Amino acid sequence: DPNEDWCSVCHDGGELLCCGSCPRVYHLQCHVPTLGATPSEDWTCLLCLDILKCNIPRESAGSKRKSPVGLSGRELLICERILLHLFCHELSVPFHIPVSRTVPNYYKVITKPMDLTTIKQKLSPSHFNHYEDVPEFLSDVKLIFKNCYTFNHKESQVCQQARTLERDFDVLVQQFLPEHYADLRDAQPDPQPDYESDPERRKKPRTASTSSSPPEQTVVIS
Repeated sequence: DPNEDWCSVCHDGGELLCCGSCPRVYHLQCHVPTLGATPSEDWTCLLCLDILKCNIPRESAGSKRKSPVGLSGRELLICERILLHLFCHELSVPFHIPVSRTVPNYYKVITKPMDLTTIKQKLSPSHFNHYEDVPEFLSDVKLIFKNCYTFNHKESQVCQQARTLERDFDVLVQQFLPEHYADLRDAQPDPQPDYESDPERRKKPRTASTSSSPPEQTVVIS
């Protein structure tokens, strides 16, 4: 069997859907977008789809809602493609889900938390806070990195992971959304002292990672 044994997103086993074009496998709920049912045998994951050549309608992805606003069909597909790449990146695990409420002071320091799962939910046309444009999507992804740099020491493992992931994200935007690449500069966070270097923050307890994932899912950088 040429396919992998673990979901490319959550790295867990179980009933998995195999891509017909690459070794990746997914749980239905882990793929972006979420799959409601098992597709045909010749199914191809979004990472293998040539989205730049797809014939996608230009109408708003939210056209079935009461207020027809939001991403176009093409924009939605590209944003989903970028997000799935981030989910599958081996260093992205700490950013998959919201930071646990048990992390001391996190929600006092970070007033606007963000994570990949929340972004996935907001990409759904049925979501009450569905993205209205591409820059809004880009800004939320950048916010994940900003929060990481703000709360954690700049030399921490999780910040190293964030920097690598952010570089990959920038490359993807330049590749698939070149007309919005300049928006990344607008989405760059203002320089801020990290949590540990700020004298006032240093008085408070903190953790080394923003991840609430189980220890076995934490990626160790050598």
